[in-house]
Amino acid sequence: MNNIYSIEYIEKRAALTNKLTKIDIFQGFVNPGIKGSAMKIQEIRPLEPGNFGNVWEFFKTTTFGDFTAVFYPSKEIIYFSNKPVLSGSENLNGIENMNYIPTEDQVNAQVQRILEIERLKNKVAELEEEKENNDVWGRKMGTALNMIIERWVGVPSGSVTEIETEPVLNGSENLNESERALAIIVSAFGEEWVKKFAAKIQNEPHLVNQIKNFFS
Repeated sequence: MNNIYSIEYIEKRAALTNKLTKIDIFQGFVNPGIKGSAMKIQEIRPLEPGNFGNVWEFFKTTTFGDFTAVFYPSKEIIYFSNKPVLSGSENLNGIENMNYIPTEDQVNAQVQRILEIERLKNKVAELEEEKENNDVWGRKMGTALNMIIERWVGVPSGSVTEIETEPVLNGSENLNESERALAIIVSAFGEEWVKKFAAKIQNEPHLVNQIKNFFS
């Protein structure tokens, strides 16, 4: 086994490692390369090069035991331990008690931290799945506004006649730019279609950005 370092060493090593993207922390002294042999308890990423915020202080005070750190992208493996400092009453005749038993609060804090990590992982997976679904939606929109008409409202694209602006604009000198634009849309597609389109956007607001990107 490689040398076993302190958490302070890991903290300093992380701050000085160039192009560090993340550090995976595993419970115990393990070989993460063997599938199923290691349980990852935390993934640490720098806020910016060399800056990890207060993550190390939190780890020092809530997570105790032996651990394996894997630095990415180098995949360097470093073993380290984080053991609490025992007070005099926890020493036997000046000899440190090596059979440390964490308190109930410390165990609960560790369990809650692991559960929170799993919750965040699941949330990220949900967001990635939602993004993928939205991307598929965007591709299905095609390359023309007619796809929106056909798919959302059920009106064949060929039945929508060319926009006629003159009848709308005549006598509308008092309208502002936004009002004139809305008048053109209502005249071209009809009030019923505009209402259906508005209802679609209201029910599925995540489509707004895709439509904006389509016309940008």
